[in-house]
Amino acid sequence: MIKAVYNQSRGAGESKEARRWWCMSLTELLPSIRSLSHPDKVRLLGVIAEELARDEGLPEIRPGTAYPIWSPFGAFDAAKTLMEALAAEGKKP
Repeated sequence: MIKAVYNQSRGAGESKEARRWWCMSLTELLPSIRSLSHPDKVRLLGVIAEELARDEGLPEIRPGTAYPIWSPFGAFDAAKTLMEALAAEGKKP
């Protein structure tokens, strides 16, 4: 079962307690998902991806933040190791 939040159109001053919870199966959710516009489907994918990343314990990626990435540029030790492995492989009968 998938838990979903149902929030009636909240008028001014309506409290958070006006929200109701219920469980829906994936089969019940699919028609609603299929009826979403393309931009809403993309947003839903983002929400699901964030949830999966959180479940896996991955750090949150924030827009506008720089993150270091590895590049083979300048990785001369790695190139040397690869060349040695290829040379050793070539010497095998």
